[in-house]
Amino acid sequence: MLNKLMLIAAHIYKRDNSQFNITIITDQNNNSSLGGRVLNSPLSNLNSEQNNNRDNNNNNNNNNNNNNNNNNNNNNNNNSNSNNNNNALVNRNIEDRVGQRVEQQKVEEEEEEETNHPISDRPHKKQRLNIKFSMSLDNKVQSDENGKEIDNSNNNSNSDDLKIQNNHSNKEPFFNRSELVRLLIQSLNSLGYEKSAEFLEKDSGIPLQSKEINQFSESVISGNWNRVEELLPFLKLNEFDTNNVKFLIYSQKFLEYLENHKIKEALECLRLEITPYTKDTSRLQVLTSLIMTSNSSETKKQIKQRSSRVNLLNDIRKYVNPNIMLPENRLEQLIKQSIQYQMGKCLYHNTSEQFINLFKDHTCDKTQMPLDVLFTLKDGHRDEIWFISFSHDGQRLASSSKDNSVIIWDMSTIYLDQPTEPKVLFTLLGHIKEVSHLAWSPNDKYLLSASNDSTVKLWNTNDGTLLKTITKHSDAVTSCSWHPDNKRFVTGGNDKNIYLWSIENLDITNSNNNSNNNNNSNNNNNSNNNNNNSNNNNNINGNNINGNNNGNISPIKSWACARVNDLSIHKDGKQLIVICQEKKLRIYDLENEKTPDVVLMETDAMTSMELSDDCNFALVNTSNQEIHLWDLEKQIIVQKYRGHKQGRFVIRSCFGGVDQAFVLSGSEDSTIYIWHRSSGILLETLSRHSGTVNTVCWSPCNPFIFCSASDDQTIKVWSKSNNHNSFINNLNK
Repeated sequence: MLNKLMLIAAHIYKRDNSQFNITIITDQNNNSSLGGRVLNSPLSNLNSEQNNNRDNNNNNNNNNNNNNNNNNNNNNNNNSNSNNNNNALVNRNIEDRVGQRVEQQKVEEEEEEETNHPISDRPHKKQRLNIKFSMSLDNKVQSDENGKEIDNSNNNSNSDDLKIQNNHSNKEPFFNRSELVRLLIQSLNSLGYEKSAEFLEKDSGIPLQSKEINQFSESVISGNWNRVEELLPFLKLNEFDTNNVKFLIYSQKFLEYLENHKIKEALECLRLEITPYTKDTSRLQVLTSLIMTSNSSETKKQIKQRSSRVNLLNDIRKYVNPNIMLPENRLEQLIKQSIQYQMGKCLYHNTSEQFINLFKDHTCDKTQMPLDVLFTLKDGHRDEIWFISFSHDGQRLASSSKDNSVIIWDMSTIYLDQPTEPKVLFTLLGHIKEVSHLAWSPNDKYLLSASNDSTVKLWNTNDGTLLKTITKHSDAVTSCSWHPDNKRFVTGGNDKNIYLWSIENLDITNSNNNSNNNNNSNNNNNSNNNNNNSNNNNNINGNNINGNNNGNISPIKSWACARVNDLSIHKDGKQLIVICQEKKLRIYDLENEKTPDVVLMETDAMTSMELSDDCNFALVNTSNQEIHLWDLEKQIIVQKYRGHKQGRFVIRSCFGGVDQAFVLSGSEDSTIYIWHRSSGILLETLSRHSGTVNTVCWSPCNPFIFCSASDDQTIKVWSKSNNHNSFINNLNK
């Protein structure tokens, strides 16, 4: 019945001014009092003109009814109540239908937006749905001057979309345009394209620097010091920085006077110009000492190095606002920083390419990693292999074993285009117990071997001869390390002592059994020969002690500490880093005994240690199955590596790859673990050994090769899969 009385059409489309327009179309042929009733709805206000017509009809009908039948008031009241009930029902139905249509329209609009626009290009949901309802019929359909109807809903919608797109397309870049132009001009000049730089400067109207700053730079380079002083105010420095810059300028004048042997002018410059602008007496003393020794060759060399006007200009830049005077090669620095950032985020970065492609973001895949076995060396040792170490040139590898022997391998053949299996150069026999640690001298001429027999042996690596046996320790010697001067070394052991030795005090020229030891080289293929050689070497070792009076040898220096697990000397030769069983990492000053020791506390026992090439970081294996990366300068742990198994044995780890970007470790589960150094992410696990992997060592001359040693009595050489045909070279690994 209600469908015959009223036709409801809800046109909910327009988004102009965030309003919905709802048009109610009534049945004009029906004069029922219900047909024109104003809906008492919070969503709608019907058109006033239609409402008045319907109310007039109702009033007329009511008057006729009152005049004709005054006795039927009760019936009229009943009818009125009935009409009110019906009106309320109609009101609710219309509200429900309008509400359903509104929700449906919202869903359709959202689906349309998701289809036509990415999420980042769509306005916020609240912006689209902040809608005010208006029942004005004039908003939906308008007429032009000729009376023709115009639908503006689509135009308004398109206008809103256009505004949104413009807002996104007009986003400001993350840099200032004029700064970029200035950097381009500077870069063109540094690359030698002066004409292009000049054209860009004129075309853009953006100068590289002000005219006064250019004149200041030219005056510094030309040595026009009076002009430099005149232009100094244009640097806009505070008083403190002005004094520092003046000190730099006058110091340059002073050095140039000395270089030209103008001692009198140099003295006047020092007294009248330099001294008033510094309170640092040490700086004045350095300059004064140059006058006193100006004729020495060392001083002349020092003066020449210091008296660089280009360096002076760069030093001045440090005090000046970069907007006034651009830092040198700033664009190149930004590019370098970007490349370094990308390489730091590249988990498998292991390329030795000199240049990085600027046309794409830098990434590497695992094909750059040495993940395949190239060779398996299994005919050398006859028991567990505890330690391996590459020579500093990477051409030889030393290995020590539970079988009391040390072997030096020729590794030069693995770097060839067609690599061949490494061969044994020398088998060094003489220890009567397990050999736990080895150390090459910086020039690779000598090799130290530390043993559980409480001795340290010094070997000549060129011919495999034994040079000296040291018997100062009273318990197993666990570690040894060379000083960078090639003359001194340290040893530490379970007797809680560390000793510093000098080769010059060892009298290594009188090794009376070198010829016998030479006969023991290259005889590792026959077990009987090995046994005989072992016996001969034991006799040689005993004779060496007595013959060379080792008992009278004294160390240069000694330290008492807890039982030593590992130690190493800093590359500058000034510090000794030691880990002991007391859960402390100690740093000793080798040059000044009065300097207090630096102590870094660990939470668990430390079993081994490896220093980075720059000696700023220490890689420490702990008994709780973690490897800690210590920053020795900041004295904090900067990264931890987990996943490997270590509980009963000493497991050793190392740095590796280009720029030592990886951390490599053995494990008691016969697996090798590789982590990304900076992030600590575990990259690879390699399971090719059949026993505990005790130690690993990365080649110092090739980032695509490393070696591992195991309780399975083998040494494996690992390389890139596309670098060599490993499956042909070794079928029985």
